[in-house]
Amino acid sequence: MRDAYARFDKGCMNLAPTWNTKCATGKMSISGIKINSNENDAMERNDVLSETNILICYMPKTELRMRRYDMMNKGTTMRSLATGELLHGIPIDIGSVNGITGRRGDSEVFVEFSSFLTPGIVYRCDLSSGAPEMSIYREITVPGFDRTDFKSKQVFYPSKDGTKIPMFVVSRKKIVLDGSHPALLFGYGGFGMSTTPQFSTARVVLMRNLGFMTCVANIRGGGEYGEDWHKAGSLANKQNCFDDFIAAGEFLVSAGYTSPSRLCIEGGSNGGLLVAACINQRPGLFGCALAHVGVMDMLRFHKFTIGFACRLSSENRILFVSTVVTLSCMGLRFRLLGEGGGIPLAYQVLPPAQREAAVGEGRRRRPAVPSHHAADGGPRRPRRAVAHAQVHPGRAWACDFGCSEKEEEFHWLIKYSPLHNVRRPWEKGAAGDQQYPPTMLLTADHDDRVVPSHTLKFLATMQHVLCRSVEQSPQSNPIVARIDRKSGHGCGRSTQKIIDEAADRYAFAAKMMGVSWID
Repeated sequence: MRDAYARFDKGCMNLAPTWNTKCATGKMSISGIKINSNENDAMERNDVLSETNILICYMPKTELRMRRYDMMNKGTTMRSLATGELLHGIPIDIGSVNGITGRRGDSEVFVEFSSFLTPGIVYRCDLSSGAPEMSIYREITVPGFDRTDFKSKQVFYPSKDGTKIPMFVVSRKKIVLDGSHPALLFGYGGFGMSTTPQFSTARVVLMRNLGFMTCVANIRGGGEYGEDWHKAGSLANKQNCFDDFIAAGEFLVSAGYTSPSRLCIEGGSNGGLLVAACINQRPGLFGCALAHVGVMDMLRFHKFTIGFACRLSSENRILFVSTVVTLSCMGLRFRLLGEGGGIPLAYQVLPPAQREAAVGEGRRRRPAVPSHHAADGGPRRPRRAVAHAQVHPGRAWACDFGCSEKEEEFHWLIKYSPLHNVRRPWEKGAAGDQQYPPTMLLTADHDDRVVPSHTLKFLATMQHVLCRSVEQSPQSNPIVARIDRKSGHGCGRSTQKIIDEAADRYAFAAKMMGVSWID
C-alpha cells in the first residue's frame, strides 16, 4: 500500500485527502484528512518528509509558518490530524517557502526561502530535536544591498464593506510617517492566486536609490485566505477587488505613509485591469499608474486569441494536479469523474493504450490563466490547475470574469470594464482641476495571451475622451504607452529587455512624482 497526497479546497481550505492506491489491483480508495487550525489559515503547501512526518506550510494572515504532524500510526492518523495536534512549530520570517526537500529516511530537511529582502536562502532543519531550529545552509546575497537597513511588516486596513485586508509594507527602518515618502502599491487579486513575498531587484533599487516604500495589497480575488477569498473577488463580486485596492491607497495616505501625489500603483495582466479600473474610479487618489498587459475590454476579451475558460459546474477544484484531471501515481493514470462530499468519488483506471493520450489531452486543455510575469519583479504565481468540467472554446478567463454574451454577466462587466468607463473627472463635480494621474500602459507586439489591442484601444479611448482639445483640456498629465517589440506576455524575455522595461517605467514614475536619485 502506498499513499499519495493532494489538497482540495471545497468546504474547507485545510482539507488534505489521501489517496490510498493498491498497485497490484489498480484500485483506489479515497479518504479525507482534515487538519484543524485557525479558520483563516490557508494551506499553502504540504510535503511528505517520511513515513512519520508531513510538513505543512500555512498562510495565516499571509505569513508562512510550518507545522509537523505525527503520521506514525496510520489507523489513528486521521483522528490525531483532525484534532490539529501540533508537534512542533518552525520559526520563519515573513516570506515564501518555495521548496522543501529531504529523503524520507532522514530527519534533516532543506527549506528554500525568499522574501522581499532576501533573494534566496536554503535553511537546514533537523526535525529530530525537541525544538527544531533552522540554520542557514546557503544564501544568495546582492552586492551593495544590506537588507538590515530595511524592514517588512504586515498591516490590515478596512475595505469599503468593512472587510479587513492584509497588506505588506517594505521600507527603510525608522521612517517618519509624515506623508512625504513615495510609495509603490502593487496588486493582482484574481484566479485564486496568492501574492506572496518575493524578491525584486528593481524594487530594491526603488527603495535604496529613490526612497520608495513598496506595498503589496492581498486583495480579494486571490487565494490568500482560501477559496472564499477568491470567490469574494470574482464574477459578480469583482468590484470588491477595486474597492480593496482603492482602500489600500486611502489607508497609506491617511496613515501618513505617503500622499496622493506620491502614490504610484502597479499591476500586470489581471493586475493591469485592476490598475485601469481604479484610475477610472478614483483618478485623484494616485500620483502615477503603471498598467502592464492589462485586460481592458471586458465585453470582448473572450473573442481574442487564447483559448479557453473552465466554467466549473461545481465548486470543487483540485489544486496542483494536471488539468484533465489526470493523476500519475504508482505508474498508473487515473481520471477523476463526478463529485461528492467535497472530493471526487468516482475514478477510472485508464488502460495502458489510453494513458499517454490522457496526458496529451491534459497538456492541450491546460487553461492559460493571466498572471503577472515574474520577470518584471512582480511576485511569482504557481500554476493552479482546476478540474475540467465545461469548456467554452474562445472564452478565456470567464471563470473569474464572466462573459458578456450572458445578460446577467454583461451587467457585471459593463460597470467596471476600463475601456467603457473612461470619463472626464472634471465633469463629475469634483473640486479643483482633478484629472487622470500620469499613466504608462505597457504591452508587447507579440502578446498572444492578453493581446495588445486591449492596451491600444484603452489608450485611444483615453486620448479621445480626455484630450479632444489640447488647448482646452484640463488633462495635462501624460498618458503614454510602451510597446515592447518581439516580446509576449512577459515570459522568455532577455535580461536586457527586462532591465530596459524596469528602467523605463520606474524612471517615468519617479519623474512624474518629482523623486530624485539618491547615491
